[in-house]
Amino acid sequence: MSFDLDAGMIRELLDELGRRLADAGVAAALYVVGGAAISLRLPHSGRRTQDIDAISSDDRVAQVVAEMAHELGLPDNWLNGAARPFVPSLPAGALDPPETAGLKVELASLHHLLAMKLAAGRERDRTDIIAIAAVLGVDADTAVQVTLDAYGADALEVFTNLADVRFEAEAAIPDP
Repeated sequence: MSFDLDAGMIRELLDELGRRLADAGVAAALYVVGGAAISLRLPHSGRRTQDIDAISSDDRVAQVVAEMAHELGLPDNWLNGAARPFVPSLPAGALDPPETAGLKVELASLHHLLAMKLAAGRERDRTDIIAIAAVLGVDADTAVQVTLDAYGADALEVFTNLADVRFEAEAAIPDP
């Protein structure tokens, strides 16, 4: 069975997660990255994803996510933190929970999403790179700088290198 989420379905799932957390008396925050964040930031793009990549402020979120998967027939990994090692430094307050029980959702900025996609260096990310660069109005050189600003040179070298980031940017982003 294929599991394919558009922006509307992502919002519905996050709303349901928030309701369930509120009912359980849990105040939690999610920082959403990857395809789900792109879909929500660029809803007219038609971007779909197979999961929601997110970082949570509270371990109890995983329990509610598992309950939802079981009750709603969702894949076990419909919301997961697998992208965490590749996320640049989080913005201040991104994982500060709300003052009352429920869920606060923060989406990665388009700049961070562009940096993550360029650093990943995957052919399948090129459509996202093109779309984000167009919305931001950046060229390949600026996109490389955005990536350096997001990660810093030392952190970037942990999983890629600047030459590969530049190659991806130049391959995906058309000249102005």
